[in-house]
Amino acid sequence: MNSIGIVLLAAHWLLDKNIYHKFKSIFSKKNTWPLFAFFGIYLVFYLFSDFDTSASHSIESKLTFLLLPLFLSTENYFQKNQKLIFQIFLISLSLSFIYALGNSYYVIIMVLKKTSFWLVLNRMHISMAIMHPGYYSNFFMLGIIYLIFNRVKGQYFFLSLCSIAVILLMSRIVLIFYVIFILTITLNYLRNTSQKLIKSFGLLLIGIVLGLSIYQVPTVQARIKESINNLNNASKDTKISSATATRRIAYEQEWELIKNKPLMGYGLGQANKTLRQRLKNTGYLELSKQMSTHNQYFSQWISMGLIGFIALILLLIFLFYYFRKYNLKTAWWFTLLVTLYLATDDMLDIQAGVVFFVLVWCLYLFKEKERISSL
Repeated sequence: MNSIGIVLLAAHWLLDKNIYHKFKSIFSKKNTWPLFAFFGIYLVFYLFSDFDTSASHSIESKLTFLLLPLFLSTENYFQKNQKLIFQIFLISLSLSFIYALGNSYYVIIMVLKKTSFWLVLNRMHISMAIMHPGYYSNFFMLGIIYLIFNRVKGQYFFLSLCSIAVILLMSRIVLIFYVIFILTITLNYLRNTSQKLIKSFGLLLIGIVLGLSIYQVPTVQARIKESINNLNNASKDTKISSATATRRIAYEQEWELIKNKPLMGYGLGQANKTLRQRLKNTGYLELSKQMSTHNQYFSQWISMGLIGFIALILLLIFLFYYFRKYNLKTAWWFTLLVTLYLATDDMLDIQAGVVFFVLVWCLYLFKEKERISSL
């Protein structure tokens, strides 16, 4: 679906009567250059690769960094329709979550004949009809960020639904971000009060209530206990389902790979393949079958060496700077979410993740530089 959408955008762009003017204006907007440069680095590495399936998949997924900025910076899609786009996004999120809950109920209660309602609310059962719960939760977190800074019809309904989804999907990094985000927004609000005691007590109370409320959800308790147990029980027999333990093992092995070839890396698209080979060589036979890096920064470094790692860092720094400069709060916070999430997953190697991230960035990179209240 992501590829079809980009193809349709390309067709619309090419069939436009002002195509000559578009070509002339491609490089006139400097805020497209970092995105083009990021893709350009991948292209250079691809030209010096063996052109195998992994390298081809990597360059294909990164085409989004070229095509979306190319199409969207030379069109006028967002000037009047940004709010409508996000309204459609929120409605789509709500419908997808209702469908996901309904599917989970049907499979667990109707098909498998289970009697525990909490199994219906299990993160893996909720997301099984959509996508991995970690990826899925990023969409809802964007919805929360947008709703905090923008007024829309049904705001409290959408905000409640997105918050429930984030808690139930239980992506650790997204949930931590959610708590930090809410506390930061609350602190900024309390700064407007005149009494220091009210500020301190209010923030403390909100933090305690928020933390206790989230922890009371049985699936959250189980997830926290599972994470603690997995972290302390990493071994050669660790199963791929032990998310915390597998990441700990993977990060240790990835760092060893980086230390062996820190400058040039192992070749475009070779991060997962190289990691699995090392896991096999070091006795982690079960993990060597399907483990991925689960860290975009390490993935970049293993595949493309120090250049790939620095390229990603510079891209994120540019986005933070640009969104901060023009007071685009939704985009700034979303970039922080992406920055944190990439430390626990390699979502830029997945087409759905790349299109989602780049599309949201383009929504704000190519809108009018209107002033919003400061971050």
